[in-house]
Amino acid sequence: MGGIVGLAIAIVLSIQLDSRDWWGDNVNRYWLLYGVAGIVLLLMIFLDRLTMSLPMVIPSSPPPTRLFKRVTCRYLSLGMMMIIASCIYFVHPFYQTDFYKPFRSLFKLFILIYAVGGWPYIYWTLLRNPPSSVSDNALYPFAWCRHWKTIFRRRSRIVLLGFVVEGFYLPLMSVFLLGEFNQFSNAFHRLRFNEVSGFIKHETIYAMGYHGMYYIDALLAMIGYFSASRWLGNKIRSVDLTVLGWASALSCYPPFNGLTDTYFPWPSHDDAYLIIQSHWIRDLLMGAILSLTAIYVLATMMFGLRFSNLTNRGILDRGPYAWVRHPAYAAKNISWWLESLPWFGNLGNILGIVGWSAIYVVRTWTEERHLGSDSSYLAYKAKVRYRFIPGVY
Repeated sequence: MGGIVGLAIAIVLSIQLDSRDWWGDNVNRYWLLYGVAGIVLLLMIFLDRLTMSLPMVIPSSPPPTRLFKRVTCRYLSLGMMMIIASCIYFVHPFYQTDFYKPFRSLFKLFILIYAVGGWPYIYWTLLRNPPSSVSDNALYPFAWCRHWKTIFRRRSRIVLLGFVVEGFYLPLMSVFLLGEFNQFSNAFHRLRFNEVSGFIKHETIYAMGYHGMYYIDALLAMIGYFSASRWLGNKIRSVDLTVLGWASALSCYPPFNGLTDTYFPWPSHDDAYLIIQSHWIRDLLMGAILSLTAIYVLATMMFGLRFSNLTNRGILDRGPYAWVRHPAYAAKNISWWLESLPWFGNLGNILGIVGWSAIYVVRTWTEERHLGSDSSYLAYKAKVRYRFIPGVY
C-alpha cells in the first residue's frame, strides 16, 4: 500500500511540476521526494499498528533521577554514533561527490531531529517498556570507548555491524530513490507530450513502468533502513557475521560494484551485438521483464517496514515468499537475462551476466546460512522447499 501511494504521489508531482531535471542543483526538489517518503512512512506505520499487537506495558516508573541517567546515557551514546556518521558523510571524499549531495542535505535534518527529539523519544521508550524488554544496544558505543576489546564479543559485533548496515545502505537508497524517479519522470513526460512514436514509444512505456517499480523498491528500502524502532517491532535481530556474506552483498552496490564490473562487465547494448531485431519479440521480452520486476518489487513490499540487507528483522512467509524462498533474487536475475538476451551476440555479455547471477547464488547461500540460526526460518525452510523456481529448484 505504501509503495503504491508513493508512486501515485510521484505521478502527481510529474504532472504538476513541468520539469525533467530532477537531478539539478535545486536542493528543494530533493525535499519533495523525501517528503513523499515521510508521508509513506507515516501511512505504513499507521497500517502496521493496525495489523500488529505489540505489547505496550506501563511498568512502575523508576525513580526520576535513575530514569534521567538512563535516558541521558543512551542519548549521548547514540549521539556519538551520529557524530561519527557526520564525520564520514561530510568529510570522506566518497560522500563528497554530487551523487550523495541529496543525502547530505537529508542527513542534516536527521541530526536536527535527533538533537531535538532524541531525548524525549528515548525517555518515552524506556518509560513505556519494562526494563527487561529494553536491550542496551544504545549503550554499546560507550562500552567500546571504555573497553575497546568488548567490540570483539559476538553481541557487540552484531550491534556494530547493524549500525554499519544502516549507515551504508540508507545513503544509497536515498539517492537511488531520486535516480529512479528521474528516469520515471523523463519517460512520463516524453509520453505525455507525444515526443515518441513507433517502437521507441514502446521502449518509453517500458522505461516508465520499469523505473516506476524500482522507484517503489528504493522508497520502501529507504524507509526500512530509516525506521528501525522498538515501537514498530522491526529492530535488527541478528546480522551476518561472515566475510563472504558481506563481500557478496556489498559487491552489488557502489562503490564496490565498480570492481565487480571489472571482472563481470555489465552487458553492453551496442547495436553491433544485437541478435534479436524483431520488434514484436522485443515487445514480448519487455512485457516479461516488467512482469518479473513486479514480482521483485512485490517481494520488497512484503517486508513493509522490515526491509534490510545482511540482517534478520523477521521471517516472511507470505506473498511470493509462500512459493519460493528467494523470489526477489530469482525475478531480478531472470529479468536481467531477458534484458541482455537481444545483445548476446557478444560472448562478453553472456559471461558478464553469468558472473552477476553467480554472485546472487552466493548471496542466497550466505543468507540461508545466516538465517539458519533462527528456528522460525528453519520451519519456513521446511515448508517452502524451493529456492528460486517452484517445482524446479
